[in-house]
Amino acid sequence: MNPTYPIKPQTTKTGARFIVVSLRQDDGRYVAQIAGSPTIRFVANTQRQAERVVTKMYLEGDSRKARQDPKEDRLWLQLAKANGGEHGITVDQYRQRRGV
Repeated sequence: MNPTYPIKPQTTKTGARFIVVSLRQDDGRYVAQIAGSPTIRFVANTQRQAERVVTKMYLEGDSRKARQDPKEDRLWLQLAKANGGEHGITVDQYRQRRGV
C-alpha cells in the first residue's frame, strides 16, 4: 500500500478492523481520524505522525465503542478519496462541492 494514500485499513490484535483517514490541510499539516470514532482526530506536521497518534489513541482508548454517524463516516471516506491527487482540500470545501 502506498504510504501517502489517505485511507489505511488497520486490524487490532483481536482481529477487529478499523480505518485511518488522513488528509493534508492548506497549511501543510495533516489531520487524521479513525472512521467510525468521532472523537479521535489528531493534527500533525507529517501524515505518518498523525496516523500513528490516532491509531494509538484508538487502540488504547474506549472511544471505539461509541459509533459516529454513518453519514459523517462516508463523508470522511469520500473526502479522502477525492483528496488523493489534490492536496489541501478541507472538509468544508468538500461539503460545498458535494452540496452536503
